[in-house]
Amino acid sequence: MPKTIIITLFFFLLTSCSSQFTHDYESVRVDEIMENMEEPEWAIDRMFKNDMHQHPDLAKMIDRLSLETDNLITINHPDKAFNNFTNDLKLSLIEFKKSTHQSKGQLSQQWQQVKNSCRNCHEIYE
Repeated sequence: MPKTIIITLFFFLLTSCSSQFTHDYESVRVDEIMENMEEPEWAIDRMFKNDMHQHPDLAKMIDRLSLETDNLITINHPDKAFNNFTNDLKLSLIEFKKSTHQSKGQLSQQWQQVKNSCRNCHEIYE
């Protein structure tokens, strides 16, 4: 009798487990992309703090941020506001890259626009 109960419970538990993937794919992917954006963002901040805003690596870091932003766009998130924030970030990165030949003050203003785009999104989705 106890074996039958144990076997019955075992099969009951086995059949009650979901075989469906339960992770929210978009959230996991967004987190991965955000982690990939940390290094170039940190590097650009350091370049400004160390007065290296004309360093050739600046363009490389902007390109890395832009690539990860493109990855965010390809997710096609179900929340339209998220997609709008992502598009705003992309536009601010384009303007930032265009301004790399300008003075440090103007370039710094463009970088703040990029960071503001990030901040606006993170205020809602953090």
